[in-house]
Amino acid sequence: MDTSTPQTDSFQVLEQHRPSDEADRRARELFLTAGVGILCSKILKEYMDHCEQASTEGKTHKATTMEQYSATVKELLTISIWLTLFEQATQELPTWFKEFIIDCHAIADKVQPKPPAAETNRKYNMNSPVTEICTEVSISLCMELDLGATANDALIYLGDLLVGAKTHRAELLEFALTQPVAALDQRIKQS
Repeated sequence: MDTSTPQTDSFQVLEQHRPSDEADRRARELFLTAGVGILCSKILKEYMDHCEQASTEGKTHKATTMEQYSATVKELLTISIWLTLFEQATQELPTWFKEFIIDCHAIADKVQPKPPAAETNRKYNMNSPVTEICTEVSISLCMELDLGATANDALIYLGDLLVGAKTHRAELLEFALTQPVAALDQRIKQS
């Protein structure tokens, strides 16, 4: 990944944010995975709504099945968890945080096995800058969902949404690592 320019100037993970024990860590990983998953579902809905509203000349796409929708959210979740890590790469990251992110992928795979996080990781060039990763994801998912003919910007709009969600990802990460576990549970219930 290109770390020549900082990805975010907001919350930065520090040693003081390390979970206190395994139970604490697990609760925080579950919160972050669920929170980012909810964010990804909202991003995908906004993207699909945009494409439907912008549809020109009555062109429509084939209906998206629940299985396709779930798999697409999972792919977005996998990428977004990595983006959460990459956006912290303005400094040397603690080993515990890298392991935390890997554990979030494992949780995501247990909740939604397809596509596996490892498959999504191989699909994209994760050494690229964040904006390029987001554009690559956008183009790929646009084609998989057959949305290319619906809007002039269908190929790139999802990428713009992913890039634009940086603040939300940072806020979810900060909440996950700084709030009491009871607050994490409460926030997920409110989502």
